[in-house]
Amino acid sequence: MAPAASAARAVRFLEFASYPDERDVPDPYYGDSAAFERVLDLLEQASRAALMQLSGKVQPRV
Repeated sequence: MAPAASAARAVRFLEFASYPDERDVPDPYYGDSAAFERVLDLLEQASRAALMQLSGKVQPRV
């Protein structure tokens, strides 16, 4: 829980990604190799976007 005066907020990791239909990282464990590739693509894209935001190169989404 954040203090009342804090402007920070917790976000889902995929909020950094540009996949509007994905909110949660899917569990590929029982899927095929394509399911693992999909999760890898999601995580790589979200990681790049998160790093860009943390480095100050892009503004956070509101």
